[in-house]
Parts: sequence; C-alpha cells; structure tokens
Amino acid sequence: MKQLIFTIDPENFKNEIVSDIVKQLTISKTNPNPASRLLTRKETSKRLRIALSTLWRLTKDGQIEAVYLGNRVFYTEEAIENALIKI
Repeated sequence: MKQLIFTIDPENFKNEIVSDIVKQLTISKTNPNPASRLLTRKETSKRLRIALSTLWRLTKDGQIEAVYLGNRVFYTEEAIENALIKI
C-alpha cells in the first residue's frame, strides 16, 4: 500500500475549506431546488385547480406521486409537473 504525504499550510487549508463552504451555501441559496419543497394536499389541489377527491384518485391511480410522512401526504413540485405532463 502506498502512502501519500501532503505538505500544506494548515491556515491555507482552512481558508480553502471555508471559501468552498461559503461558495456552496451561496449557490444553494440562490438556486433553491423547487423539487425539495413539500406541498400539502390542500396546496396541491389549489395549484392544480382540482378537488381533494380528484387529487386522491390521481394519487391512488399512480398518476401523481405522493410522499408519505407518518399519516400525512405531501407532493413535490417535480411530482406535480410530472403529473401534468402525464395528464
């Protein structure tokens, strides 16, 4: 097994890590992932302009993908867009 030994100034190493973390945080704040936001059944039905019973039927039939957390049902933006494309 080969060993690699790096010589780097600890202060420069720390500065590089901190600058990369700040850059990644800035990117994630300016470009939030819309698919990560969970919408409730009510919010989803309003967005799609359909009744809650229709949303339930579409979910049951597999036309729109739901996220189940405990006994609650949520939908992602991506699932809503995919459902609109299917329908």
